[in-house]
Amino acid sequence: MLNSGFNPKQSLVYADQWENYVAGLVNQERNLHSTDRAMLPLVEHVERLTLLCEAMWALISEKTNLSQDDLSKKMTELDLEDGVLDHKHNKPPMDCPECGNKICRKFGRCLFFGYNPENTSAFETI
Repeated sequence: MLNSGFNPKQSLVYADQWENYVAGLVNQERNLHSTDRAMLPLVEHVERLTLLCEAMWALISEKTNLSQDDLSKKMTELDLEDGVLDHKHNKPPMDCPECGNKICRKFGRCLFFGYNPENTSAFETI
């Protein structure tokens, strides 16, 4: 009798491993699609904000004598307000005038005394 090397029991083990592998891929694919769906509103929001910024800059540069270089300099100036050139505008927290603790910008008020500073800029509310 010739030994073909075929082992039916072993092929069943491989089939089970293959099914588990494929099932894992399907789950990963599902998770990726779920993440994509969750991120879609954020991507759309960023795209709208980008369009808004481009439109505002187009109007400003048309109505004034400001140049792209002026815009770049102002962006760098704002970026460096926190001492770090990281392409972010991270404003340091302000001190509460009632207790001296830092007011977290995330909450917009003193977590100890409830002091709520008035917004000095429309960008403070974003």
